[in-house]
Amino acid sequence: MEERQERRSVPTKDIKLVWDAVKEGDLRRVKQHLRKYSQNLQHINEPLPDCSYGETLLHYAAYHGHVNIVALLIRAGIVLSLTR
Repeated sequence: MEERQERRSVPTKDIKLVWDAVKEGDLRRVKQHLRKYSQNLQHINEPLPDCSYGETLLHYAAYHGHVNIVALLIRAGIVLSLTR
């Protein structure tokens, strides 16, 4: 019998926590977040809710020089062609 993983909605507090982890370069916390919400990752392409410039997690990771997090986000399926 095939086991189905339940799709979890992502609480706002967890979205803020992953943004903080990306900004701080905390690869371990970013990995944990991506694993926890592996069935519901569309939020990784969304801009930070209170950001006026529309930056995504990828923008934050690149801006702060966190190359390992950039690579992780790309492997997780972040959209590379977004323009805001």
